[in-house]
Amino acid sequence: MLGNANLARTAAAHHNPAVQFLENIEAAAIRAGELCTQMLTYAGQGRFAIEETDLNGLIIDMTRLLELAVSNRAVLKYQLTDDLPAAAIDSSQIRQALMSMVINASEALGDTS
Repeated sequence: MLGNANLARTAAAHHNPAVQFLENIEAAAIRAGELCTQMLTYAGQGRFAIEETDLNGLIIDMTRLLELAVSNRAVLKYQLTDDLPAAAIDSSQIRQALMSMVINASEALGDTS
């Protein structure tokens, strides 16, 4: 899936609006792979992937996904710190924790519909 999305993005013209969708597919495929690795780790079959990571960048990369996950009543506000040093983390673990916290907070607010 990732390879085909990458080939399609490469073949598409840069001004083509589909390029953004193909980039989203690639990012989702990478995250799905990370989730599979995470599940294997919990099952004792995998390892944590600890790397120096820019936490601000990780959060910014998740912005669209987080916006889609919240209810109509929730508003996401970011207060990122400038010059934040890189952290030695497993990015997929942090993404999962952040997503869980945002979804839980959103569900606590309820939905307007």
